[in-house]
Amino acid sequence: MKNLYIGIILAILIILINICYLLTKKNNNLHEPFFTAPSIAVVGNGEITDADREKIKKCTLICRFNDTKNHNYLEKTDILFVRQNGITGGIHGLNNYTTNINCKEMVFIGSWKEHYDNLKKYNKVPIHMIDIYEAHCKNMPRINKCTLNGFNKKLLFEDKKYDVPYTSCYLSSGTIAINYLLDRYPNANLEIFGMNWQFHHSGHPKNFEKKLITNCKRCNINKMKHDIY
Repeated sequence: MKNLYIGIILAILIILINICYLLTKKNNNLHEPFFTAPSIAVVGNGEITDADREKIKKCTLICRFNDTKNHNYLEKTDILFVRQNGITGGIHGLNNYTTNINCKEMVFIGSWKEHYDNLKKYNKVPIHMIDIYEAHCKNMPRINKCTLNGFNKKLLFEDKKYDVPYTSCYLSSGTIAINYLLDRYPNANLEIFGMNWQFHHSGHPKNFEKKLITNCKRCNINKMKHDIY
């Protein structure tokens, strides 16, 4: 009888250990929703302060962009967003499709499937794709490399639909990423750093973007001291 009790206790312990393992594994998967409301640092390439860096470290997830201009060695990066440079160009911040940033995931903002396939080929982390609409893609040869899904026509942001003003470069990577993160993590709050939507060119609809993010209920913009990128 004593051995029976010991066996039952061991079986229960094994079951509990497996449950804990599965829960931990699920919670570590960045594609899974968190059980509690996480804070997500969205770190742009504008200036950030030492106080910003300390605040970034405390966030549950840390996201960076392209060539990560303000990333210091050993600072954490969970998700790296990279942007296709035009319809046939390379990818910002990457050399031969690889990055020297130690990240857990990469999210490719673009519309060229060959880039996406090469990112998956040359990197050992999960790669996801935000398939943006490129209006001039239809005028390019090798049309099979372009994926048009109407992303540029209507933007669904916090359950509201918006007409995006036409510009040559469409929405900035930061705004696209913020929209993606709000949708992917519906119970998360976003802390935004190094972004002020004061672009040095007319490629992005900066006034539209700034109003969009400023009115975002789950977004907190940590303001930059200067308008310099």
